[in-house]
Amino acid sequence: MTSMDHALRSDLIEQIERTFAHEAATLTCACVGQSQRHGAALYLVGGALRDLLRAQPGPMREIDLVVEGEVEAIARAAAQASKADLTLFPRFLTARLRLGSATVDLASARRERYPEPTAPPVVWPAAIEADLPRRDFSINAVALALTNARRGELVDPCSGLRDLRARRIRVLHTRSFIHDPARLLRACRYAARLEGRLSRKTMRLLRRDASGLQELSQERFGAEWRRLLEDKAADGALRRAVEWGLTEAAVRGWRPAPRLRHAWARLGGRGRRQGEHFWALHGLVEEPALAQRVATHCALRRKEGRALERGLSLQQHRSRIAARALAPSAAATSFRGEPVSVIEAAAALWTGRAGERARLYLSAWRDAESPLSAAELAALGLCDAALGTWRAALRDAVLDGELSESADGRSKKQAARRWVRQKAAQQVG
Repeated sequence: MTSMDHALRSDLIEQIERTFAHEAATLTCACVGQSQRHGAALYLVGGALRDLLRAQPGPMREIDLVVEGEVEAIARAAAQASKADLTLFPRFLTARLRLGSATVDLASARRERYPEPTAPPVVWPAAIEADLPRRDFSINAVALALTNARRGELVDPCSGLRDLRARRIRVLHTRSFIHDPARLLRACRYAARLEGRLSRKTMRLLRRDASGLQELSQERFGAEWRRLLEDKAADGALRRAVEWGLTEAAVRGWRPAPRLRHAWARLGGRGRRQGEHFWALHGLVEEPALAQRVATHCALRRKEGRALERGLSLQQHRSRIAARALAPSAAATSFRGEPVSVIEAAAALWTGRAGERARLYLSAWRDAESPLSAAELAALGLCDAALGTWRAALRDAVLDGELSESADGRSKKQAARRWVRQKAAQQVG
């Protein structure tokens, strides 16, 4: 062990308190305390440990812990001590504790056996040295001891630290992707997060086993695809999933176009991107038949399905929205009532006049209002049933420049009254 490794190990425990979110640190401390009371060894694993090892900034809110002991008893005691919500999964020897926005997944160190591909594994307790080699990738087969005499020790039976330093994604078993095809998409996420690469063997296995994505249930594939879209390195993960042929392997013909991916990246740069934006872009770009096949395979949630549906609809109106002769009010009407995510996707994707109008709608047009209230219109002698129509007409007149702009609100109202009287007189005439 080098002096650098020794310093790394001795400092990791101290970093936990600095980088974990308050609720996550509370849950972790409760699990540490209860594990020590039960005489059980507890280890930090997973993404939080990877981020610690890579000196990634916090705050960390999702923590994975492994215990060599009775999970249910320790989890119940930790939940009571921290006043956390507790969910038990006895079939898999795991428990989940939630406190505020933080989550701790506590699992028993275990061995596992897959009865058949994509089936849930059969598990039984084991030591940490047997637990780590069963995992998906070597970078996830590292553990930091949090209790007992091993506190501060890094357990690394599969050379995961070496791969982490080399930014190399390496599976631990030749049938890893066969046992769980969801790992194919996880490989994209990890490679994107590390800005790394797959080992040659792992890439060979990925190409060999990519068709296994079709064997996942729609709900399971959809959940894993959602994790990819929500990942902090989603842009790179999406690019890899397409370039490595995984989208095509899941649904024939599905290769999200570069312009879709570029628009997706632009939306991410604004910091407000959500999964619905991807599906809106999908509707704005793809052929309807393919879009529906993908939607079915991904088991879309209600808002995601709505974004796809409205994206498909808006795609049909792009030429009309881009027409030079179309008045601003008519263009605004094309966007009004659509989900904001769909308009934001169009603004990021579309070029030319259509894209400009989508951006204008978001920045100005959607906030345009009638200068006169319903009461003020009624005072002009207009029929109550028509007041809504007159207010909408005044709003459109503002958008189309028929009412002169003025910093003086009183002048705007006077101009609006003159406009209404003129239009009303024309209708009577």
